[in-house]
Amino acid sequence: MKKKQQFFLHLTVFIAGAAVLVLEILGTRVISPFYGSTIFVWSSLIAVTLGTLSLGYLIGGRMVDSRPEVRLLYQVILISAIFISFILKIDQPVLVFTDQFGIKYGPLVAALIIFAPSFLMLGMVTPIAIRLSSESIKKSGNVAGRIFAISTIGSVVGALLAGFYLLPAFSLTQTFLGLAIVLAVLSILGMIKKLPKVLIVLFLFSVTFFPKFQEKETKRIFEFVHQEQSFYGDLKIRDDGENYCLLIDGTTHSCHDKKTNKPIWSYILEIGRVVRAEKPEKVLVLGLGAGSIAKALPSGIRADFVEIDGKVANLASNFFGFTVRDNQRLFIDDARHYLRTSEEKYDMIIMDTYAGNIFPPHLFTAEYLMLVEEHLSERGVMLAFLEGKLPGEDLQLSTFNTTANKVFPSVYWTSSDLKGESFLLAHFSPNSSYEPDMATSAEMFKRPYQILSLDFSDGVLLTDDFNPLDTIATKVRASTRNKFVEIQGYTPFFSL
Repeated sequence: MKKKQQFFLHLTVFIAGAAVLVLEILGTRVISPFYGSTIFVWSSLIAVTLGTLSLGYLIGGRMVDSRPEVRLLYQVILISAIFISFILKIDQPVLVFTDQFGIKYGPLVAALIIFAPSFLMLGMVTPIAIRLSSESIKKSGNVAGRIFAISTIGSVVGALLAGFYLLPAFSLTQTFLGLAIVLAVLSILGMIKKLPKVLIVLFLFSVTFFPKFQEKETKRIFEFVHQEQSFYGDLKIRDDGENYCLLIDGTTHSCHDKKTNKPIWSYILEIGRVVRAEKPEKVLVLGLGAGSIAKALPSGIRADFVEIDGKVANLASNFFGFTVRDNQRLFIDDARHYLRTSEEKYDMIIMDTYAGNIFPPHLFTAEYLMLVEEHLSERGVMLAFLEGKLPGEDLQLSTFNTTANKVFPSVYWTSSDLKGESFLLAHFSPNSSYEPDMATSAEMFKRPYQILSLDFSDGVLLTDDFNPLDTIATKVRASTRNKFVEIQGYTPFFSL
């Protein structure tokens, strides 16, 4: 093989290796909005990637032994481009189909159907390239090592490229289409005279004419006035006519009245009332979202806000009227990292990091709550807004209670019952004497509101070493997501 041909072959292997990791990372952005950014999504994509690559190695090796042609390599790459371009068309109906398998196994089935064909083709590239590069059996080990090294380096570059450049700069559709075009052009350049025209026509058809999924029935029509990808999820702004709502991975996070810019959910009012009762001088809010809690805080209180996603903070400002006042500060940081590196003390810490139907597992371990407790003043209190079913039916809430009681000497819950569901406000307080005024709460919520005496004996202690929250929360997350599907259909859960 001539040097120019060898160089182009190595370039092909490098690009194919990069495509594997780009595709895998993009895969999380297709499946996570539908099923949540859980360990099941990541495990499913990794398993499908490695499994189908292995099968591709096996099939590619057998094919090239019977047909050691350069033409075979570039046909395989063009077919992989076709499969990647089809992802833009089939993702939505496939996700809806796999919903019947639940949020635990649905991601695995979805990953198999949507991504396995592309990974299978890309897996065939390496053994074909090794066979084409091997001029003698004596040098086969050196050739195999070189090809695998080039492919792996390509994967490293692909991972960095996807995370640090492609996802922040381009939409998912643009990235998928760009990846498919790069592979198609590479294939055409590799064997421009011998590629079957039918494959080129099929590729053009797949990116142009194949129809997109249309949802047959939606409970209510919404207009999405903004959508973008961040490092942490699929972000949408929904216009309900009277309200703007922030959606994270398809799940409604916050809604504000468009005219007044005030939050419409009642738990925000309860948090504001608790703040007024406690009269803290300094407050820390973990999780900014649309800025709902910020607006519930009385003016004059010093407040720090920690939000992990800078793009969410921008949306809070652009659509929901959030502004940082003179006595406030905004930190773009992970809540746990902020607590670990800060020396500030607060009279009240409000935790509202529940987003996208997911409570981040590392933000409710005993070690995390110890960090929170260290940042409370002598009279400090921590509030956490959680959503779940009534006592005795929700292992997730039992687990939160068990873990919190390991750290805080005083933990109690308040709940406003609504059709069997509870919006829970947990008060974790080492020294505070605050107790909710039930009469005021009942009048505010127009329904019974009480301190709950709960039996959480079945709860699991969450630690950094043992944290099965994704498994524990499966049932509640599925129930919550099903409620959103009933109201707004599947469309908000699609990122493409």
